[in-house]
Amino acid sequence: MDAWAVAMDFATDIYRSTTNFPRQETFGLKLQLRRAAVSIVSNIAEGHGRISNADYARFVLMARGSLKEAETQVMHPTPRIPHPASRIPISPSPISTARPAGT
Repeated sequence: MDAWAVAMDFATDIYRSTTNFPRQETFGLKLQLRRAAVSIVSNIAEGHGRISNADYARFVLMARGSLKEAETQVMHPTPRIPHPASRIPISPSPISTARPAGT
């Protein structure tokens, strides 16, 4: 489950990178970014636990949507943070390659 491991690393990097966000962002961009990052890994895990490939594919698509949300938030100009995904590609490829055969 390589996509899960990549997503977990991404979420960890997001948490580390947002630690020093300004206090006024605690319930704004910081919280949104953390939730999106956790949603990626959570949807991959939940989809993996489903019985049908169609259910799995649906959860992978939700994870991809959360990935795009996090990507947008990371690129948000305020506050500017070092890109936490510099070693993790932000594209559908890590997630889409995790689909089981036949979906």
